[in-house]
Amino acid sequence: MDYHRIKGQIYVDKGDYDNAVKILSKGLTDNPAEVKLYIDLALAHDKNGDKPNAEAVVEEGLKSFPEDPSLLNFLGYMYAEQGKRLSEAKKTY
Repeated sequence: MDYHRIKGQIYVDKGDYDNAVKILSKGLTDNPAEVKLYIDLALAHDKNGDKPNAEAVVEEGLKSFPEDPSLLNFLGYMYAEQGKRLSEAKKTY
């Protein structure tokens, strides 16, 4: 799990979001119980300009971790940034 997160962060730092998404997706497939991988993968999608997939990753994480504050916060900010589902964003954040 740490390997995927570290390697993913290296790609993100280089601006290579496609490879970050690939390595983090693999990490999440191998370690679906690791909430930090959901956040890292969503962030890589978001930085790559792929908000729909970032949102989908967070929503998927919330199925397993419905009370996780990091996932809820990330989703709330995404909703607010996009000006959508603002009543949900207020509840989520």
